[in-house]
Amino acid sequence: MKMNLLAACLCVLVISCLPIIECKRELPPFLKVCHRNDPQLNQCIKSSLLDLRPHLANGIPALKVSSLHPLLITRLDISTNDVKLYYTNFTLGPMEQFEINDISADFDKCQILLDFSYPKEQVGQGQYHINGQLLLFHLDSEGWVDVNFTDVRFNAKINCKKIIKNEQEYADFQDIDMKVKIGDFHLNMTDLFKDDPELTRNTVVVFNENSKSLLEEFEGPVSAAIGQIVLQAVQRVFSSFPLDILVPP
Repeated sequence: MKMNLLAACLCVLVISCLPIIECKRELPPFLKVCHRNDPQLNQCIKSSLLDLRPHLANGIPALKVSSLHPLLITRLDISTNDVKLYYTNFTLGPMEQFEINDISADFDKCQILLDFSYPKEQVGQGQYHINGQLLLFHLDSEGWVDVNFTDVRFNAKINCKKIIKNEQEYADFQDIDMKVKIGDFHLNMTDLFKDDPELTRNTVVVFNENSKSLLEEFEGPVSAAIGQIVLQAVQRVFSSFPLDILVPP
């Protein structure tokens, strides 16, 4: 009888907590909380993000942030009108080693402006899939790619709207305008021409010699693809906690 009563009480407790389960979640203790009415809000957010960098290497489960050392991208599509090009199981890092050039957050307008860069070389590797015209070559192949990026800089404007969920106010981030600038890259690829490894090597040399031209061609698709990754990361954080917990008044 006592066990039945205890079970019933537990059921009532669990059911009663379901609508407000987000309220029971806690921010990680190492996160510096900034107040949205603070005149120094932007400086506070910048300081808080910089302090998070050591924790971002392994990810922050409480904020639904994956590891950035390296970041695993299941699929990265940077296709253009001339060529279909995407990567699978692509890793990129160390993404946690960023510098913040500028940041501006306005939670009345529900908007965040970001300008951050990676002074250290970023290393990417994974499986590539390509079909179409790239420079002088018509390609239809897949293989492995290793690429080093230098002087990477992101500029983003992220917009949101405020919504009510479980009687609390949340920021619902819906769109992003992202610009990615890459100073240069150097890559190695396998199997561009499966039966001709020498032609593959020579083609890779041509790609590296024309890196500036290729960066210009792919700037738009790269910006759009990386923008969606950043937007989804911001969405996961802000959908997990009410504004009054993440950035209280």
